[in-house]
Amino acid sequence: MLALLVSVSASAHLQAQWSEVDGLITHSQEVVDILDEGYRRIAGAGALVGTNIVGDDMLTGTFQYSNFGVIDYRQTLMDQNTLVLYNSAMNSVAGASYSMSVQEYLNGQYTKTGEEFDAAIDSYVAAASVFAKAVMVNNLASAASASENIQDARALQDYITDNSLSLSTNMQTAYNNSIGDVEDAVQLYSAVAILKDDTSSVASIQSDADAASRDYIYANDAIYDSQAKTLQVGFTGPSGQTQYDMTRSVDMSAYVTTNLNTIRNAGTSDDFYQDGPTQNTCFFATSDQQSDPSDACYTGSP
Repeated sequence: MLALLVSVSASAHLQAQWSEVDGLITHSQEVVDILDEGYRRIAGAGALVGTNIVGDDMLTGTFQYSNFGVIDYRQTLMDQNTLVLYNSAMNSVAGASYSMSVQEYLNGQYTKTGEEFDAAIDSYVAAASVFAKAVMVNNLASAASASENIQDARALQDYITDNSLSLSTNMQTAYNNSIGDVEDAVQLYSAVAILKDDTSSVASIQSDADAASRDYIYANDAIYDSQAKTLQVGFTGPSGQTQYDMTRSVDMSAYVTTNLNTIRNAGTSDDFYQDGPTQNTCFFATSDQQSDPSDACYTGSP
């Protein structure tokens, strides 16, 4: 029940604290629209100098027009009601109390660490691209050996000649480092993903934060300590508020796997592996193959 109440409270809190911002968006847009219309009409009047003379009230008047069947108005003069609503909306935002619950913090960290994981994967794929060509070399060499056909041997030779296939120590370093970066990124991403969905732990952390008047709006990015197997959250709070002079650690050891088979088996059917150069027979397909309906690698591409 506590976990449910925390979840409902977090959702209601999030909606409430953003309502003031939504109001400011609406009423600031009204000011922007008037300003935009003023600039546009003045620009038009200036552009017509020497050919047309704008009539009375053409720059200052309010005009009605149909916006996809809906009657709307265009004005260039700032009216009192617009100013009152704009100022009121600004004051509401300025006076609002913005805070962040543990659940909101973890949801944000989940998005951020997911993006960092994707970026690490992209870096790995880029670093792996030079090594992926070894798959094609292996395929062509195997075909030539099996057939003992001089044309297959020439195809292998042409591929080697036409492509930069030599592997350097710089490529080795980039590739090896990229795997390490993926490991770091996925550890943090998974730890955050697990904790954010653990309603019992989130409720406990929130209770601790409430008791200490600790707002997670001041929490730093989460860090995963692979040695201690903990997810750690430090704080940078307002000066003099000692409740932020701490680091919240959550034990994640129950979720850590050191079973290689578990990891390899999970990867076997995953798209990243199946679509990669070692498993996807069409990974190196040419544009001609992809556009040929009779080819096994046909994708429908023109």
